[in-house]
Amino acid sequence: MPCLLDLSNELIHEILLKVGPGELARVAQCCRSLHTFIHDNDLLWKELYLATFDDPREQRPDVKVSWREELSRMWKLNLLLASENANVKKANFAFIASAVDDLLATSASNQPSSSCDFLRLHFDESRTTNRDSIMCGSSLFSRAGSEDQQPLSDEHDRQTSAKLHVLHGVPLEPSKRGANPIHTYARSRVYDLRRYTDDTLWGPFMDDGSQRVDWESLESIMIVLSHNINRFCERTYGRFRPIWNDAFAGVSTNSFRSKPPFRFDDDEDESDSGMLEAMHIITPATSGNSPNFQRVDSLFNNSGMTLEDQDPYGVTGTWARIVCFLDYTDLYHFNFGEAPIPVDQPREPIATQEAIRFITLNLRVRRIEPPGPGDGQDLPVVHFTGTSRSMHASWDPNANSKIRGTVRLTPEGHVRWTSFSIFHGEERWRSECIQVGGLRSARGMLGTWFDKDYSPEGPVGPTAFWKISDSLLKSDHHPPLLPLS
Repeated sequence: MPCLLDLSNELIHEILLKVGPGELARVAQCCRSLHTFIHDNDLLWKELYLATFDDPREQRPDVKVSWREELSRMWKLNLLLASENANVKKANFAFIASAVDDLLATSASNQPSSSCDFLRLHFDESRTTNRDSIMCGSSLFSRAGSEDQQPLSDEHDRQTSAKLHVLHGVPLEPSKRGANPIHTYARSRVYDLRRYTDDTLWGPFMDDGSQRVDWESLESIMIVLSHNINRFCERTYGRFRPIWNDAFAGVSTNSFRSKPPFRFDDDEDESDSGMLEAMHIITPATSGNSPNFQRVDSLFNNSGMTLEDQDPYGVTGTWARIVCFLDYTDLYHFNFGEAPIPVDQPREPIATQEAIRFITLNLRVRRIEPPGPGDGQDLPVVHFTGTSRSMHASWDPNANSKIRGTVRLTPEGHVRWTSFSIFHGEERWRSECIQVGGLRSARGMLGTWFDKDYSPEGPVGPTAFWKISDSLLKSDHHPPLLPLS
């Protein structure tokens, strides 16, 4: 009977593909010949990597991949996430966070994503140790959550943990009874007017004027919005489904795929019709091709291109938006009803119910210009205009308006959306949002809305919006009304 090394290289290669990465290292130690065959076999490492993860070259075509190094790195991540030792995970937090972030940044834009499936497996509801140790380490958990959910000691790590929580996309309420509900502490942060300053641009940015994203702020915004949406769905007795319940969905670059924005009652499909169906489209569709965009230095040499063709952010189309707010009396009492507290001391948790509004946006690109000195330089600044319409009732005076705004990169490369709501020709509300995930991600944006004159007494609140379709909603196709919250 021939031994393994008597077989052809092709057969040895096929056999080794059946061996897991952990066992492959042991096989390589058997003899010098196998070590040489395995160690230098780039094709073997590549095929083993792609058997579990997405091809990173799809999102990063200019980067040369060392398949052996990347597989070894991801196998180490697998072992750390498979461990039940929370202390081991926290000791290796920086490595785990970097590897998870890279997997998401290079995940396939077309579903299904092998990398996201790998992460969903390790951060499933049953894997509470991973959730608590990795995604519940922001400063929010110094007061909220369970005893297993504790803030990390380093500020950068706390921000990174919050970022992973936001990318995960499903708020992780503590599973143990008696734990402090997270949403009340998150709401306390979102409606604390002291956090709305010139240095934060009144948005989800660090309080230093740098435009660096404050992921802890985005984490709180996500938690509050998700809680309010789930409460709304519960009050409709299952008629409306929660929209943020699929972990790691829609965060890949170019993951948005356009769908027809509406279904009507006479459709053959018996699922929810009208704008309700559109509200659920936050994960990628299965058709369409991801566009390839040029960098800013070549965009302005293409005079024959339309504005939509030049727009790297995919602005033109129909969007869904959610806006939440406290009754102004509650907001004022929360911020000014008691004696002042130190700036570095958080306000008490607040369980006051908020109002929720669902809105449709029709947006169109109007102008494209080079980035300014305070912007990220890789992509242009896109100006847009459009309309905002309430999905609840036509009489809602704060939802029906014109809208204008800009999309640009921050200096660290995140996509920043700024918009103004215009009533009777006068700007009234302003929003500052950050796109979650990559460019043209299906997840959409999270951020804040506030008075355009930056009133220190408010009002303010959380908001989110995401794209539904590249098509524009026609004026005679008004969506069905949703029940008031």
